[in-house]
Amino acid sequence: MNKILHEYFTVSDGVKLHYRKGGEGPPLILLNGFFGNIESFGNNYKELDRHYTVYNLEFRAHGKSDVPESGMHIARFAKDLSEFIKYLGYDKVYIGAHSMGNAVVWCYMMLFGQEKINKYILIDEAPCLVARPEWNAIEQESYMGLLNTEKGIWDKTFFDWLDPEVEKERQLLLLLSDHLSKDWRNEVKQIKVPTLILMGGGSHFASERLWVWMVKMIKGSRLVVIPKEDGGSHGMFVDNPEKFNEIVIEFLG
Repeated sequence: MNKILHEYFTVSDGVKLHYRKGGEGPPLILLNGFFGNIESFGNNYKELDRHYTVYNLEFRAHGKSDVPESGMHIARFAKDLSEFIKYLGYDKVYIGAHSMGNAVVWCYMMLFGQEKINKYILIDEAPCLVARPEWNAIEQESYMGLLNTEKGIWDKTFFDWLDPEVEKERQLLLLLSDHLSKDWRNEVKQIKVPTLILMGGGSHFASERLWVWMVKMIKGSRLVVIPKEDGGSHGMFVDNPEKFNEIVIEFLG
């Protein structure tokens, strides 16, 4: 029987972070995007738990984690992740990160190295979210510095599991400001671990230039794009959980 645990982990500045643990097998840590919580991957746990010990860590001010008065920036989130990995005690872990969760991973790699990461699944994110003044139109599309607002930042289904209380917290505005200000291109180029780049053909990040750039920069990486008509949204794991699970399991083994 699959035993599901909901527990808390206290990081070095006293903030309590909530996480979900389920399944058996090699450890897989899932990281949500901005606003996300453990329900984000609610349609995926049943299958993934059959293959892995699946952890979903809720960032500070997300889900049931504490809402602190400080530390609402990507660097602190990366430190939280480092402390969580150390707390779990594994030599290596798989990491699957969605949207902003990837910025946390990139910052973690920059600050703490990549030795603890066995394989990495990069789920629908770009290295820049705000264009730099010196960029031309091709560069803006290549790095997704200007999001395609015609597609919407998130599809409606992507909001179904958002926490209505947490999204109103003032601290999240500080996080969003920090997140939007970052340029992670140099950090993306330094990724050495086996990486799956999993993108949605109907996402606001849907850009062949971006996909080509990501694969070129992350040596040995593999690109998979779920078509829009097959549920390939920014929240593809919600809109087509079966396909998402299949791709993840095939990559991780």
